[in-house]
Amino acid sequence: MSFGTGHHETTQLMIEFLFEQNLKNKKICDIGSGTGILSIIAEKIGADEIDAVDIDFNCFENTIQNAKRNNCKKISAKNSSSEGLIGNTYDIVLSNITLNNLKNNFESFKNLSNQNSILIVSGFYKKDLKKVNQMLKNFGFELIDFKTKNNWIASRYCYS
Repeated sequence: MSFGTGHHETTQLMIEFLFEQNLKNKKICDIGSGTGILSIIAEKIGADEIDAVDIDFNCFENTIQNAKRNNCKKISAKNSSSEGLIGNTYDIVLSNITLNNLKNNFESFKNLSNQNSILIVSGFYKKDLKKVNQMLKNFGFELIDFKTKNNWIASRYCYS
């Protein structure tokens, strides 16, 4: 099994944010989908369309298998980086990957966002929040709020 059982603090924080979002009629992308857990939850709580991408082939296959096991019909999985989604835009962009990988995707997050899109990210420590906020601000994202658990953090932004 790939990373993404739901037990890690970052995954739990991302799930909390998902339950706080209105996902009805929303188009979502899940960058670094792992097992597909965030995509599956997004569909179960109302998302209209979900594109899940992961550069790791095993993760890609896990997303497909887990989506089928959970009777998901709105998840489209792709073995790709976030750049494979360029040309699409999303209401909500999700990414729960390591800080270095997040930083490598900041420009893609911008390119995948509509005016007022929500970006929810995790995979870094609380001490890095200020740095992440500043970098994302350079790409047009403003911090809305954040959550912490055992020094891990998830943060939510709006693109304008």
